[in-house]
Amino acid sequence: VNAGALQTTYAAVVADVGFAVKAVWDLGDRQFEVDSHPVQGDGRNGRIWVFDEITAQHRLEQELRRLAATDPLTGLSNRRQFAESGGAMLRQTRADALPLAVLMLDIDHFKSINDRFGHPVGDVVLQATAQRCRAELRQQDLMARMGGEEFAVMLPGVGADEAAATAERLRAAIAAAPVSADELRIEVRVSIGGTGRLAEDRTLDELLGRADQALYTAKRTGRNKVVFE
Repeated sequence: VNAGALQTTYAAVVADVGFAVKAVWDLGDRQFEVDSHPVQGDGRNGRIWVFDEITAQHRLEQELRRLAATDPLTGLSNRRQFAESGGAMLRQTRADALPLAVLMLDIDHFKSINDRFGHPVGDVVLQATAQRCRAELRQQDLMARMGGEEFAVMLPGVGADEAAATAERLRAAIAAAPVSADELRIEVRVSIGGTGRLAEDRTLDELLGRADQALYTAKRTGRNKVVFE
């Protein structure tokens, strides 16, 4: 099952009768920590192989990594994961000379939704907003909840015109139908600001700053609209 991986792991040491290696073997849905070392430090005395199944530990570590990178309410990436993945996406698109766009999205008058209907209803609105946006985005697009009612989206390989069209599609999808929460039907609107990567951009914060400024303009000039800089 893992012959290729084992050849890579042990190729450099098999000629040494006294080699000692501790490695993890991945056998599909099971993982083993494998310790191989010579008896009494001398391979001429024989060799000991110790197999310790670590599947449960491996799954727990995977789940902890997922939780550390995920917003628990919406299932989207959190701010930390967005910074890490977004930074990598920026570097890759710069290296490949590809366009990149960033959107900042904010739910209009969200505080009044919480004040009028309570935080559980507000949570449903946040979840619905995330779901409607994800349905309009590509698999390779990165979306995160940045905190409160604010979301960010990265669109790799997308120029300014296409990104502005995507932002308008997100705005329309959210406004298309009320969000149902218990017996309530909540009208939800969003403002979106966006920007494209410039040749001189070196950090993710530069793009986020311009997108955030465009979002501020959208909210200041009427809300429920897209402003792209």
